Amino acid sequence: MRFLMVQNRSGLTVVSSVSLSKEFKQLMEMYHISPTDAMRRGIAVTLCDIGVMPYDNPLNRKRMEQSQKIIASIREQEIIKETLIKLKKILEELNNF
Repeated sequence: MRFLMVQNRSGLTVVSSVSLSKEFKQLMEMYHISPTDAMRRGIAVTLCDIGVMPYDNPLNRKRMEQSQKIIASIREQEIIKETLIKLKKILEELNNF
């Protein structure tokens, strides 16, 4: 893999060769996926997988927001459930008194 500095862009240009199956090539053409975009996303996902940095894109931000809302909702339900259990015990004690 070679890295070239290009004057018109910030950063490095990676010159590499990757072998693809015919199926991948057809799917890339069918869905208009550029090799450059695939490489960028692949690097980002790989860095995320090994814990170097989060894979930060709009879809993942939206997923994270939704998951945080779901987690908060579950926690609220757990608190309500715990409170109801405590109230039930108090009522049982009052009825036995």
